[in-house]
Order: sequence, then structure tokens, then C-alpha cells
Amino acid sequence: MNKLLLMTPGPTFVPEKILRALSKPLVHHREEEFTVLLSNCYEGLKKVFETKNDVFILTGSGTSAMDAAVSNVVNKGDNVLCVVSGKFSSRLKEIVENYGGKPEVVDVEPGGIVNPEKVREKLDKKEFKAVTMVHNNTSTGSVNPVKEVGEIVKEHEALFIVDTVSSLGGDNVEVDKRHIDICFAGSQKCLALPPGLSFITVSEKAWEVIEKKKSKPYYLNLQNYKQKHPQTPFTIAINMIYALNESLNLVFEEGLSNRIKRHQICQEMVREAVKALNLNLFVEDKVASKTVTSVEIPPLTIPQEIEKLNISLKKKRDKALRETLKRYGVLVAKGQSWNVTKDKRVDLFGKIFRIGHMGFIYPRHVLKTISALELTLKELKHEFKEGEGITKAQEILEKNMKHINEI
Repeated sequence: MNKLLLMTPGPTFVPEKILRALSKPLVHHREEEFTVLLSNCYEGLKKVFETKNDVFILTGSGTSAMDAAVSNVVNKGDNVLCVVSGKFSSRLKEIVENYGGKPEVVDVEPGGIVNPEKVREKLDKKEFKAVTMVHNNTSTGSVNPVKEVGEIVKEHEALFIVDTVSSLGGDNVEVDKRHIDICFAGSQKCLALPPGLSFITVSEKAWEVIEKKKSKPYYLNLQNYKQKHPQTPFTIAINMIYALNESLNLVFEEGLSNRIKRHQICQEMVREAVKALNLNLFVEDKVASKTVTSVEIPPLTIPQEIEKLNISLKKKRDKALRETLKRYGVLVAKGQSWNVTKDKRVDLFGKIFRIGHMGFIYPRHVLKTISALELTLKELKHEFKEGEGITKAQEILEKNMKHINEI
């Protein structure tokens, strides 16, 4: 298989140092040597989450932490306010339903962000066990106002549960400053590990709720994790901990603020290049993600071998664009779909494609991606001025060379 540049919103490109860490010989997970390593990882994660709260590492993808966040606090019949702004916030709502909770949806238009006052209105009218929200929407490339919503939730009894799977290590999360009670993330996004680990933080306010809950999950029982800390109740993915430790070392070697600035520079390079290529961005600049950019798929001349396939036009357009990009060595992601309510579904497949620029993606990777995109658009006969995308990306890079040199 040819080595592709992975410009998807997770999994992401994994650096050689992290890959080498994965291949270290196993040790027994109950030995003191490994306990010290785990403790180092917990302390590193606290710094990235920017929290003094308890942090735990789960063996499982980000959805396992999502499940833990809900199953440890929600009882049958509990009201939960779910901000639905994309696929993964919809998944949070589905998990609430799975445990017998009663989700009430705050609907966010695709590509937009939640109005905090809508959350306030709901909380003022009814008692909720929790408010669930996704910080960075990989489905659309928008960023919800967690800080503003956190200020509102803290005035109420409800817990604030926030998914930072695609922002931890690439944007400011600031768990404590934003009054987040349960925050979780996954390994395969901005921390640039393979899939397989997730991380979750728990506030004192959340512990009070968790400790009162009668029905507990088994594998994801956070009280068990607290009691066993710094060890884990079950066998953890040992080699992934080696890799996590290396990833955190790289984060702090670069500096968290420098790392976030690099993500912002890459975001600006992508967005300005896309505009120059006569393409439409799906999200406005003021609410745009630092880690993923969604771009509308334009009308294209579809290659004959794809045109003859018995699939819908939107699938043909998506396949033509992404398969051609793949031939030029770059992999991007398709649009997603999700249920907002039982009666409302959003489907962005065939309408957008998504460029991930998270983890250890640097300006050189962005320049390669824009070059491949220009070649793709030319081949598919999209009208644009050749070279403009690369020129705009380079202009952004040149304006930020001081920061890049510091990084």
C-alpha cells in the first residue's frame, strides 16, 4: 500500500517516535515500573486538560469515555439537556436514551454553534441531571462556546459533560476555567496516537452524583478507577501507554500554547487556500475549528469509470473528489450524517469533504494537501486560478514564520 498523508479528522498521522514507543517490550502492568509510567501520564493529561480534577485512562476508543460519562451519572427517567450540533453530540443523546434517560434537544443548525441563551432558557424552566455538548464538531468544523455555556450551567444543579475528543491538544480546553464537570477525549486525534485509549476527567461536583448512583456500569465504573488509582481495575493497553507517554513528552517539548498556535496557523492556511480555489467553506471563520475544515463539494466533471456506477450523484461527486485526491497521496474524509431528533436527520455526505489538520500536522503537510487538491480540481475541471491556493497558504505561512521557528 502506498503511504498516504492522513489529513482526516482522526485517526491522524502518527510520528515515528510514537510508533517506536508502541514496539517496546511488554512489562507486567502491576509492576511498580509501570505504575510510575501511568502516574506520569495522568499528570501530563491534567496539564493538557488544564485541570486539577481526577483524570483516568480507559482502554477503549473515545466512545467508551462518552459511555462512561453518561452511564456513571444518568439514572432511568433523568432529564438530560443535549446540545446536538453534529454526529457525536447526537451519539451522546443516543447513549442517554440507552440508559433510560430522557434527552431534551437543543438543536444547532449544521455548521453553526449553540446559542448559550437557549441553554439558559431550558435550565431555568426545568431540572436536568446534566447538559451534554461537543466542543469541537468534526462533523462540521465548528467550535461550540463551551466557556459561555459553562458559566450558565455552573449556576444550576446540572453537571456539564463535554466531549473534547477532537480538540484536546489542539485547542484550549481549560476544564477548570470552563466549569466542566466531566470532560473526555480520545487517543487518535490531536494527541496523534492510534485508536484505543480514551481519557476522562471528573470534578468534585460530579463525584457527588456518581457516588449516589445505585446502578453502576461494570467495566466503566469510575468509582473503581478512583479506588485503584494510579493503577487500573482491569488490564490496560500497555503499549498504548508507552505511546501516550511519548506523545505527552512531545506536546510539552513543543509547548501547549505553541502547539495550539500551530494548529491555528494550519487552519488559516487551509481556509485561505480553499477560498482562493473558488470553493465554499461550510463554516464561517468566526466559529471555525482549529483542527478540521469542512469544504463544500463543487459541481465536478465526473470520470467515466465513476459515472457508470449505479450510485447517487452525490456519491459520485464524493468518490470522484476523494479518490482523485488519494491518487495524489492525500486522504481526506467524507461528510457525515446524524439524527437530531426522531423526526429530523442531517446528511452531509456528498455535500462536504473534511480536511483534518490536527496532531502532528505541520505547514509542510498543509502545502502538500493544497497542492494535491489543486491537481485534483484541475483534473475534475473545476474552475479556479492555478497556483492561487498554494500562494495563499504560503502567504499565511510567511506571516507566521516567527511562530513556526519557535515551534
